[in-house]
Amino acid sequence: MRSLIAAFGTDALRRVKIGVGRPGRPGEDRERVADHVLSAFTPDETEAIARACEEAAEQAMKLVESR
Repeated sequence: MRSLIAAFGTDALRRVKIGVGRPGRPGEDRERVADHVLSAFTPDETEAIARACEEAAEQAMKLVESR
């Protein structure tokens, strides 16, 4: 996002976000959070991610089409 904001010169960008959750509570060990975010998905998570990506793609197209 930083590079897009720099390239466009604004942070007023339309976004579609997909969350992957986080371990523990906010403010806890950042390394633990990074390990969680960068770890491989479990088989159950893989199916959920596929659905989330499909939904995100649909929402992104709606943003493009509404301009």
